[in-house]
Amino acid sequence: MAYHSDFEASTPEVSQTPSMNGYVNVPKPPTDRLGGLQSPEEKRLFELVDKLKDLDVEHELNLPQLVVCGSQSSGKSSVLEAISGLQFPRGELTCTKFVTELRFRSGNVESIDVEIVPDTGRSPDEQARLRNVRFRSRRLTELASMVKDAEKIFGLNGRSGFVRDVLRLTIIRPNQQPLTIIDTPGLIASHNEGREHIELVNQIVGGWIKQPLSLILAVVEASLDAQKQSVLTTAKEVDSKGERTFGIITKPDVVEPGSQLEAYWIEKARNFPGSDHEFKFEKGWHVLRNRGVRETGIETSAAERDEVERQFFLNRQRRWSKINEAFWGIDPLQGRLRSIYYEHTKSQLPRIRDDIEARLQRSTKDLDDIKARLVEPEKMWAQYCDQRTGLAVRAKDRADGTYLDEGAADWSRSEYYLRSRIEEDHDEFAHIMVANGHHLRQERSSQSLTDDAEQFRVYVQQMLESTRGHELRGNYNPQRLNILFREHSSRWYHIAKVHIGRTYQRCINFVNYIIDNDLGDSIPSLPVKVSEAMKDHLKKSLEKQKEKAEDELNELEQDRKQPAKTQSERFEILSRRYKSAQVFAHANRLADAEERSAETIKDGSAATSARFTPAHVDRTLAQDPRAAAAAEMGERMVIYYKARFIRHFSYHSLVGHGS
Repeated sequence: MAYHSDFEASTPEVSQTPSMNGYVNVPKPPTDRLGGLQSPEEKRLFELVDKLKDLDVEHELNLPQLVVCGSQSSGKSSVLEAISGLQFPRGELTCTKFVTELRFRSGNVESIDVEIVPDTGRSPDEQARLRNVRFRSRRLTELASMVKDAEKIFGLNGRSGFVRDVLRLTIIRPNQQPLTIIDTPGLIASHNEGREHIELVNQIVGGWIKQPLSLILAVVEASLDAQKQSVLTTAKEVDSKGERTFGIITKPDVVEPGSQLEAYWIEKARNFPGSDHEFKFEKGWHVLRNRGVRETGIETSAAERDEVERQFFLNRQRRWSKINEAFWGIDPLQGRLRSIYYEHTKSQLPRIRDDIEARLQRSTKDLDDIKARLVEPEKMWAQYCDQRTGLAVRAKDRADGTYLDEGAADWSRSEYYLRSRIEEDHDEFAHIMVANGHHLRQERSSQSLTDDAEQFRVYVQQMLESTRGHELRGNYNPQRLNILFREHSSRWYHIAKVHIGRTYQRCINFVNYIIDNDLGDSIPSLPVKVSEAMKDHLKKSLEKQKEKAEDELNELEQDRKQPAKTQSERFEILSRRYKSAQVFAHANRLADAEERSAETIKDGSAATSARFTPAHVDRTLAQDPRAAAAAEMGERMVIYYKARFIRHFSYHSLVGHGS
């Protein structure tokens, strides 16, 4: 296939052809795709847009471009091939999985330059990897294989997903009209891997066609009803008046001859002025006959393809022959696209200029603001040293909770009052330790199992029976208390670690706040890098303090797991009270028994003496020795738990005070 030809420097032949707006001049198509003569004005305009695109300012400015969109298998690839004269990947099982930006440029030597514009949602490393992908081919016939290779680079080799990245292809050839065409993934109604793929494609296509300067080339199949082709609805959503949408009808040879569907699409393609029907586009409609499966298989040439298309539309046996020659076939499409693109770009120049001027004014103002804040390095350093000292004093004041500086008047700034926030966290820590610090709980309740004496006694006895050693019957190893305590206090470590983390985060927030506000307000010209460096330095110091606190917590946790041992006076006091309570309970039981015995003698119902013998006392106070031992061990564990609880809680209060 020839990619360029020589033209005489003369005005191209034109024909008067009707359009929706009356008549327009359509240049006689050239023999090369997207080539042809341009007027000096057209050339200057296209080169201007071309230079703006080469500056990669499209993320800042909306620029004119042709966006090709349609459903999968609608014939988009065939349309692109017909327009550009290049071969794209196509086939029944082939679909576009990413956006391809085709930049057509003029040059003496044919070539294709490949680069990738990565999606900003990727990681920085992935973006850098994709940006570094650049290669060139001198053979335009390699376009299809280059697109296939891009799938592997994107990680889509053999997969059915889609990506937001853009494959940018710059096609250079002689006498090439500057033009940018965006090929988007085909819209889909279903996907075997879930609806998220459908939504992703809709978002990708919508993101391109909603740009106000994009010309939408909506590709539809003549063999399907308009209501079933989502591209028309999608285009209507972003271009409600149809001012920048151009419809391209494909596969006219597939629709059933004589059907209402055929008549519907023929009516569209005739572009009668003033016709009032759905999906009315100001730019009009055009019909192309795609290569069939057989033609694709034998790789017919572009000239052969065009001849088959011409014979189809000139066949008087078909109703498609009613369509004016200006509205069917690839040759007239070249002229219509050139005219539409030129007029659209020309009409949008004032808008582009105003956008550039507005952005220039904002940038100039930002630059002036920066200049106004700049000071001499020596002066800035002196200000920094002075404020740094004052900042340290104010920070200590707020950490101690004295709040003597002027900023304390605004008590709505919660980050300012560090000590207050720390004390709030202490209160929350105390509440959580009391409410949730115990592991053994009553059935279907958050209450501690130790609050129910009988349930707890049964649990302890079961544990003692399950862990018996060589003890005498009715006796248990007192070291079993360690098992009970470790189980009941097992939540302490996690609760305390969360408390340390919360205290650390409070300090981080405080550091960021005082640097951004106190220091930033005092030295407006302070470079961001300096303030960020200060934050990083202080964060590292706080991380060391946090690690130190966690190390001490780990030591405390190891101590908790050691055999029960304490010098706590509170433990001794509570143990004596428990013993006294036991003796008191036994005495009351004996007194009750003596009183009942005296009553019996008085009534004359018995002649025995009321004096108690050891055997009588044993019968009166008799109980299961295992149950008694379990109850006593459980009570001693509770006493030990309370003593260790106070020690544990006091330690973590000191963590906050030392922050």
